[in-house]
Amino acid sequence: MIGRTNGKYRIVGQLGRGGAGVVYQAVDETLHRDVAVKTLNPDLANTEVMSRFRAEATILARLNHPQIATIYELFRADGDLLMVMEFVRGESLDKLSERLGALSPERAAYIIDLILSALEHAHRAGVVHRDVKPANVMVTDEGSIKIMDFGIARILGAEQKTVDFRLMGTPAYMSPEQVLGEEVDGRSDLYSAGLVVYEAIKLIDE
Repeated sequence: MIGRTNGKYRIVGQLGRGGAGVVYQAVDETLHRDVAVKTLNPDLANTEVMSRFRAEATILARLNHPQIATIYELFRADGDLLMVMEFVRGESLDKLSERLGALSPERAAYIIDLILSALEHAHRAGVVHRDVKPANVMVTDEGSIKIMDFGIARILGAEQKTVDFRLMGTPAYMSPEQVLGEEVDGRSDLYSAGLVVYEAIKLIDE
């Protein structure tokens, strides 16, 4: 994929890889800006993962907030479904904490305030993230944050189709009701956000 051009996007590097697909860094050759391009594993193209991929794009398109990564477009190229998003320069909160240790209370308070602002916007739009964790909080080079990965987010009031019971999210940061597979709302995200800030400062007392 690296070196290939899909539409107007030239792939220049890989940013991350997971079981569902790969995220690449690319250059928009029309607007001359860096973007992130998220692709699905071709083996998952006809599964529930494809539905979640499309749903993530739809959810992100509803949100417009400086602390939430922006989606630009969703399109097909050579049989692949590509999600083009804002390229965020920075480091995830978990990697930042591993590198620098515990955050000061003042720095942690600043970050959690930005996280809560983003979540408030999402909740007002009827969107619950459901996977708030340090790995999904990017601390930008400018010192702000971006909430990433709305891949398992849910729009409140939408019909929930469940084939079998599976934990959707990261167990260490889930609210009790989410672990139990119960219906969740914005309060579940707030529980997760509380764990994020606790983990960011807990090393101070150790």
